[in-house]
Amino acid sequence: SRKRRFSLYWIVPIIATIVTISLIWSNTFNKGELIKLYTDEASGIESGKTLVKFRSVTVGTVENISLSEDFKKTVIYARIKPDFTELLNSDSVFWIVKPRINSTNISGLDTILSGSYITLHKGSSEELSREFTCLDETPYGFDEQGIIIRLENASERIINPGTAINYDGFKIGVIVNSDYDMDKKHTVYTAKILKKFASLVSDQSVFWVDSGLDMNLGANGLQFSVPSIDNFISGSIDVKQFNSKKGNPLKDNAEYTLYKNQRAAKFANLIDSDSKYVLMLDDSSPLAEGSQVMFRGVKIGEVVKLPWFDNKADLFDLNNKIPALLIMDESGAYDRTQQLFNSLLSKNRLCARLDSMSILSSSSVVNLMIGPKIKCRSSIKKFRDLSVIPIIASTDFKESINNFSKKLNEVEIDKLSANLNKTVEDFDETLKSVRKITESINRNDSVSHLTNTLSS
Repeated sequence: SRKRRFSLYWIVPIIATIVTISLIWSNTFNKGELIKLYTDEASGIESGKTLVKFRSVTVGTVENISLSEDFKKTVIYARIKPDFTELLNSDSVFWIVKPRINSTNISGLDTILSGSYITLHKGSSEELSREFTCLDETPYGFDEQGIIIRLENASERIINPGTAINYDGFKIGVIVNSDYDMDKKHTVYTAKILKKFASLVSDQSVFWVDSGLDMNLGANGLQFSVPSIDNFISGSIDVKQFNSKKGNPLKDNAEYTLYKNQRAAKFANLIDSDSKYVLMLDDSSPLAEGSQVMFRGVKIGEVVKLPWFDNKADLFDLNNKIPALLIMDESGAYDRTQQLFNSLLSKNRLCARLDSMSILSSSSVVNLMIGPKIKCRSSIKKFRDLSVIPIIASTDFKESINNFSKKLNEVEIDKLSANLNKTVEDFDETLKSVRKITESINRNDSVSHLTNTLSS
């Protein structure tokens, strides 16, 4: 029998078969997942060139770009590598990275040379998906876990996504996106408070827009401060609690009002406070919202509403005095404010005096005065169920200047000038008489005789 041998010629077709099978496997069965990304427009996206990245690692490539069936959206077909299909959670977020310049920052400069690319943020859902909405702008707040809240804008200023939310100057959150509520006719913001700072915010907290530039004209002159260049350029949102109530922990999808400034936020936060009083002002009282309330040289509150009429039409009744609402600070040192002041008011020992802050400023401060010699009485004891603090008259530097000016205007210059001329004429006659007496003494040598007499 003939002995069979393995021919080396079979190696070539075997290798070719293996290569063919691997190519078919890699290009057909192991190509990865093809996903659809819906976006408004695909500016900067190119088929076969634009990459899909996760944490700067390429996980896929754009294969084709088309339009949706209704022609309202652009559909981007991207192939995700097999090793990265676990990134395709149903709540994963995709967005296009390209050069952007806006009022808050400059981003995407690395794409000037390399071209635009698509990046994604991995979701937490256990379900996988093959269709996603691709955002045209970079979303904010996906890097760390946090609590999502809604801020209803009561300010005219528009806040951009990415604006920081600060607590005592420290960033604890960020504005994620914005939308316009057609029913309420204002902007609604979605914000994220980082989980590790969630205990700083409660249902008693208030949010307001901080422009970053703080200017104040007071007794010490003009003062201003710029906390940070970022806040000065783009502004920020501040959050704080001014009342002493114990708030409930922050919850997901909680709704808050975004106030236009700190004064409006503080008023809303303290309006239910027990430490509230009223001043009844005359038309000429130089008081304004934000004026400080002082006690023994220390600020204990401020004027938060002026005028504080229940009905705005009451302002036009000339017989009514103008009410000003005072709210005392509720920090630890003033917990006994209500008890102390109510006791003094019942004994007519608590008064308010309006004093000027400085010569440069036209506004005043409210100085609360207490003492056994002060007897303060007011015909109005209550206004809108709040105690009224009587006001005593004060004469400040500006009033003294005004009184002096009035008296100076009342002086009759013509009569004063005539009297002055008569006085000068009489004085001139007196000088002439003195001159005559001096000449007479010199003629009679009286001075020489007197000198000799004194010498003897």
